[in-house]
Amino acid sequence: MYHHHLFGPSLIDVRATFDHIDFDTAFDGEFAHIERNKTLYLDNHVDKYHYILNRIHEGHVFNRTTVQGYASINLADLREFIGKRYADECLKLMKLLGWIQCDNWRVYGQKSFGYRIAPNFVSTAIGHLVFKDEVMGRKLRLRTAANNKANQKLVTWKNLRQIRIHDREALGFVDAKLAFSLQYLEAYRGQLSLISTPADVKAEAYNEIRWAWSHPTYWLNHSVYGLLNVNDARLALAQDDNAGLTLYGILKNSIVNQHGTDQIAISKIANLHFFHKRKVSKSRLYTNLSNISTELRKFLYHKDHAYNPLVNLDIRNSQPFILACLLKKQYGDASILPEDVQHFIDLTMTGKFYDCIMDRMNIAATERKEFKVQFFANIFFCTNEYAKRTQDGKLFKELFPNVYAIIVQMKTKDALGGHEKLAIAMQHLEADIILGAVGKKLEAEGIWYNTIHDSVVVSIQAADRTRELMLEAFRQEVGIVPTINTEVLTVVTADIKANILKDENDDDIMMMSMAA
Repeated sequence: MYHHHLFGPSLIDVRATFDHIDFDTAFDGEFAHIERNKTLYLDNHVDKYHYILNRIHEGHVFNRTTVQGYASINLADLREFIGKRYADECLKLMKLLGWIQCDNWRVYGQKSFGYRIAPNFVSTAIGHLVFKDEVMGRKLRLRTAANNKANQKLVTWKNLRQIRIHDREALGFVDAKLAFSLQYLEAYRGQLSLISTPADVKAEAYNEIRWAWSHPTYWLNHSVYGLLNVNDARLALAQDDNAGLTLYGILKNSIVNQHGTDQIAISKIANLHFFHKRKVSKSRLYTNLSNISTELRKFLYHKDHAYNPLVNLDIRNSQPFILACLLKKQYGDASILPEDVQHFIDLTMTGKFYDCIMDRMNIAATERKEFKVQFFANIFFCTNEYAKRTQDGKLFKELFPNVYAIIVQMKTKDALGGHEKLAIAMQHLEADIILGAVGKKLEAEGIWYNTIHDSVVVSIQAADRTRELMLEAFRQEVGIVPTINTEVLTVVTADIKANILKDENDDDIMMMSMAA
């Protein structure tokens, strides 16, 4: 039997806190009705408080958070689910108790209010079983059933539901990761506790800490959660809601929140609570697989093939290559392209674009991951005015002037939008090819697959054929092909094998006892 766990911070105990409050006098008596029969109130409504706390944690899994850690919660949806009166009361009371904070920022039709666990209550997440299964449990089951019905005809949904996770091993991994991270953070407590304002964050000194933290051998190969980059650290320290916190406290809370996100991502797959979302029909597909931490993918498997490794066929230099595909469409049937455009396309096809740029900028190979994020932000995903001021933008314009001109053109504000138009066009083309052209070819040959945006996950036996079909799809759609890396995702360790055998034996024993 699968359960709905509602996750919340271990430092927030709803029942214990309410038991110690005299609601007749607290908060000017606004919640005096709670005091009349507190036990009955908690029995009837504790699930609602846990549900809201879970929604805040869950928002990180759905990737709807800001840099400051706020998760967007649609108030209309929350009111419909638990009732308007109770939604408003729970949110207001939790804010008054200092449990949660609101960013007070809403853009109608685009962004809901964001909520986060208040810094003083950030702590290891614990899962609460639903207290009133006949009420909250039923609502959650109905929502799950409606989600299943809405997606039941989609092949991608059916394929997603075949995914399982070795949850005991995955939870053990993230717990160890949390312990190591907090232990190592303690080594820097003295330095980080002296940083309390944005001006205190000195890029060179802080980046030395971050480099040592992320270096693959510095911590004897133990996995650790990531630290905020320089800009995000400064933003966090400038935030009023973080008043009184030093960078040490901010980083500690960030690490604990990352761990909580991993816990919920594992729980969702383990309890078969799948999500499958596209903002519009042509956009990227977001699922449990695409949104789970990279390091947790090694614990995934197909439900019918627990011992069979999954592989991820990943396009090398994927985002620059997708831009190259847009360029091919832009130039149409032109037989001769401008020299810099052809050079850009060649570099992305061979997977050497980042190597070229990093060599020119003297960026170390160990900084590749962060450089990629920064590069996109400074060229593809920002305003033209900002891009032309950055070192990345200036070098890109020097090396690829015609490519840069097309980027500027695509990001120029008009009736269709602003600088975000380029990112949207790239994501739509990526989805058209991966979910459309590649997906149809795989379905036609009966190959089970899932996608992680620009990559495709299949069984190891289907990897070679899938690679052929991916190359064929790109050749037919845009006339160029990428370099595709094959990454073995899953690792079936001796402990996992032992647990699989134990589970199989337990199932056999249960079946025999039922038959008897």
